Amino acid sequence: ERLVSGLLGSGRPPSQVVDTIIQRCEGNPFFAEESARLISDRVLEESLRALDGAAEISAKKGETEASLPGSVQAVIAARLDTLASEHKALLADAAVVGTVFWSGALEALGERGTADVDLALRELVAKQLVHRVRTSSMAGENEFAFGHALAREVAYGQLPRLARAKKHAAVAAWIEGKAGERGEDLAEVLAHHYVTAIGLALAAGRKDLAESLIGPAARYVSLAGDRAINLDVAAAERHYARALDLVGAESAQRPALLVRWAETLSQRSLFREAANALEEAIEGLQVAGDVRATVMAMMKLARLRVTLGDSGAVDLGAEALALLDDDGPSPEKAEVLTTWNWVLEVCRVDAAAAIEAVGRAIDMSEQLGLPEPVRALGMRGWARCDLGDLGGIEDYHLAFAAAKGQGLGKELGQLYQNYSVLLWKTEGPQASLEVCNEGLDFSRRRGIQDYVLALSATIIEDLGNSGAWDEALARAADLVPVLEEAEDVWDLTTIRSQQALLLARRGEAIEAKAFLAWLEEEGRQSEVPNIATTSLLTASAARLGLGDAKAALGLLAECQAIPRPHGEPLWVEFVLEGVRTALAAGDPALAARLWEGIEPRFPLGRHVQAAVRALLAEARSELEAAAAYFADAAQRWHDFGVPYEEAQALLGQGRCLVAFDRAPEAAPLLAKAREVFARLGAKPALAETDRFIEAARAGLTDVG
Repeated sequence: ERLVSGLLGSGRPPSQVVDTIIQRCEGNPFFAEESARLISDRVLEESLRALDGAAEISAKKGETEASLPGSVQAVIAARLDTLASEHKALLADAAVVGTVFWSGALEALGERGTADVDLALRELVAKQLVHRVRTSSMAGENEFAFGHALAREVAYGQLPRLARAKKHAAVAAWIEGKAGERGEDLAEVLAHHYVTAIGLALAAGRKDLAESLIGPAARYVSLAGDRAINLDVAAAERHYARALDLVGAESAQRPALLVRWAETLSQRSLFREAANALEEAIEGLQVAGDVRATVMAMMKLARLRVTLGDSGAVDLGAEALALLDDDGPSPEKAEVLTTWNWVLEVCRVDAAAAIEAVGRAIDMSEQLGLPEPVRALGMRGWARCDLGDLGGIEDYHLAFAAAKGQGLGKELGQLYQNYSVLLWKTEGPQASLEVCNEGLDFSRRRGIQDYVLALSATIIEDLGNSGAWDEALARAADLVPVLEEAEDVWDLTTIRSQQALLLARRGEAIEAKAFLAWLEEEGRQSEVPNIATTSLLTASAARLGLGDAKAALGLLAECQAIPRPHGEPLWVEFVLEGVRTALAAGDPALAARLWEGIEPRFPLGRHVQAAVRALLAEARSELEAAAAYFADAAQRWHDFGVPYEEAQALLGQGRCLVAFDRAPEAAPLLAKAREVFARLGAKPALAETDRFIEAARAGLTDVG
């Protein structure tokens, strides 16, 4: 009542008018506000006509009730009808411009003079239909905004479709003229106006008008995708898809648009759709004779093939690079060399060749005056560390700074992922977890779904290594269906391997039986050493847990035959489980061969080496030396934050001490190991520990 009375003006308005507005509006304050202003507008009109300025609200309740429309939209429409025709037309033009608009646009749309526009806007401001924006978003223009979205909606709806189509096109042309070379900054606004104009023109039967607008519409829609890709991947994907719809299947623009669209599909973890789009794009680019763009698309497809578990990634990458042999320096060639570095690292595990490729990319970027090459720096950091040069960590720091400074999206997601793996190898799972969680939060905010999946998989590994087995298995169960739907073989291998390993360690290998065949098939067919070796090593542990020692040894023999890189492989931590499996299955010679050729370069590899050395010494009955090796390994794993391996080393030390009659020294070690195994739920290791605790108490040296 106070609101309505105040809006009806000074003096005391008749109570029946106030009551009628209140009853009609049923508690909707905006409806009440607009109704009161409608009454005031009409009274003002009557008073101006009377020229005495003294008219008062004296309508009877029945007259007021009849004059009030039944909805808030109708009230606004009635208020607009009180405007002078030229002012009403100006408001409709403003509605076409948008929720906010500029006086210059209204001059251009209606071919109006500045004075006429200013006069009309003063009246609209007085009636609170629009308001002045203090700081304009467009230099040299007075900016205004509608008081309420419904006011714009009603004004906009009163224009015929064809008129709206022409005005949207005119608004776009005006904005382009104002923006000049900065048109890209307003790409989304321009795309909206052009696309809306096309839709309205088609609805009005003006196909000729619609077709004339397709070119600029497609240009600005695709530019809007370019601007969105580092901030909102889903929005970028929608823009590129819309641009493809606009240009049609036969357009010369289609192949290049397909490549950009495929990038967003990949980031949204729609990997198969992205690969299909790239295959079509490559055909079109080859026909057009655009070699550089063709090679870029081929390299992107090579990378996707690794993710999907498809063969041919290396051959496709090599073919692509060969096409640029005679080409000079270019941004495309620098990008291709960077991706080739990744393919070499992942598929051939050739760090030296990778460093050579990425070094050329970095030099080329500097030569061309390009922005700091973020991906190249990150990949060089990885390759340097892979060769034992931990100075590569500085490359990561440079890459992070450059990525953040350039406002990049996917590149930063990749840095988080790779850097977390490096931290696992150098500092342990907790350090990796911190970076993974930071990267996961960033990737989720930006909608970079492929790195949401990759980082989620790495987090599950870190949780398993740090002893949070329940959480790791629970997260894995939630993530597997998502990875299967995305056909993300790379990350699915990571998760299935972790599940197989943890379930075997818990004595629950039967629960891994459903996916062991898949894991073994990937291990046998993948051309990516990390996928092949990790799959076979972890599957062998599960097969042994199922009581099939022969199958376990067969898988380990296949794994041992896979060519491995010089140095420390990405999968080095799984070798330790393979060695334990081979020894438990009765093949110490195979256990020794699994470690052959591995040269540790990271702390992780040296910790694994310490534990393997202890196990092999124990297998040779060199018990005193083995006990010392196990003690060294236990301390290493303790400092590194991997409780299961610490407990295994303590158990091994205890076994050795019991075996040469030093049970009092073994007892506290075995008790500590037992506490860890019990907490983790590692039932087979717990049972073995209990046997040695009993043997220590009984003074036995042969536990069997």
